[in-house]
Amino acid sequence: MGFGPLLLVALLLVAPQEDRAARQDESEASGKPERLEELKRPAPRRAIGGVASITTLSRIHFPAYPDQDHECEVVYVFPDRARWRFQRLPAPGPAGETPAPDHRARKIHYRWGEHLWVHDPGRVDSRVLEADERQRTLLQLELRRVATQWPAELEWHGDGDERRAELEGLGSLVATLDSESGQPHRIESRDAAGKSFELLDSIEWNLAQTGRPWPTRWNLVVQGEVVWEETFKSVESGRNFTEAYFLPADIRRAGGATGQGPEVGIQRITLPLAAFRREPLDEAARADWAKALEAARAILERWQAELEGGPHALNPRPSFALDAAGKPTAVELELATPPKKLPTGWSWRPAGECLRIVNSGLESVGASALAQLRAAVPEGRRAGAPRVVVQLTPRSAGITQLLLPLVEAD
Repeated sequence: MGFGPLLLVALLLVAPQEDRAARQDESEASGKPERLEELKRPAPRRAIGGVASITTLSRIHFPAYPDQDHECEVVYVFPDRARWRFQRLPAPGPAGETPAPDHRARKIHYRWGEHLWVHDPGRVDSRVLEADERQRTLLQLELRRVATQWPAELEWHGDGDERRAELEGLGSLVATLDSESGQPHRIESRDAAGKSFELLDSIEWNLAQTGRPWPTRWNLVVQGEVVWEETFKSVESGRNFTEAYFLPADIRRAGGATGQGPEVGIQRITLPLAAFRREPLDEAARADWAKALEAARAILERWQAELEGGPHALNPRPSFALDAAGKPTAVELELATPPKKLPTGWSWRPAGECLRIVNSGLESVGASALAQLRAAVPEGRRAGAPRVVVQLTPRSAGITQLLLPLVEAD
């Protein structure tokens, strides 16, 4: 399972491929994507060490390639979901400006339970990770997870400043602890045969902050050579992600004719008091989301002009009231902040708890998603009237929030 540092660099120094026809041929040669309904679901989400998720964003510098820095974003939702994006950063422009990253020049690994895929730069579709490549990726992900979240609820054994933990089916990790802080300053991964795989060396921690310490930098070493130097821009915990975030786009598209993906994460949140106004949709808009979005844009534009220059401003994200099947029945506008006096024709929506599913686009809004929310209504509460909050994009819808208010049971 081993490979040298130069091969590792070659695998990760991603670059765009310009020949789209060649990329399409390569994608078709890889076969049809797996069908979502045939995949084994991940384990239920649970916190590890009091943390439900971790998101790290870092900058990677290759000493051997000083002009090809990369950005690395890794997301873990515990216990077995991960997304690892590795993207080349563009060189500064002639005036010192930073161009937007080239999204063709990125490599993304996805883990959804026991399933792993990689979307290589220049490919149209993802490919399944198998055999040694799968084992390598799992070991890499575990090394990063443990180094970020030390001690990561593993069983560590050893004396002095060395600790060892077994990773079932993968190999082991060996950590060397700092005598003063007790945090590891190096962690090595070893394969199932006990051979050294990767080493995170010279790990530095933000020990000045309160609460859990997070790493600020480390070096990746393979076979005694520093492959890259990594500096962390941010480490966040507790962010929410949908199931779809851990699935390649082609796998999501293979989810069936309805376009429904797997059951997504349901959140329980509290919404504040809001002033809203409801505008009914005509029959055509109720039957077609494209026409409903068109109507919402027109209503939003009209009311923005109506309120211009006054004391009130609109929330730019409208809601749609939904029927039992998840079809839109009306557009609901909200004022950006609750007014001291309610304007004529507007109503109060009281503060209260609701269940929420966050997703991308409107394909997942329907009877199935509403049934998932209704099934999650806690004892002693009942479901209120559902609605979906929509981020309007120039052509369609971006992020959506499907909401089901929780009402006290009679």
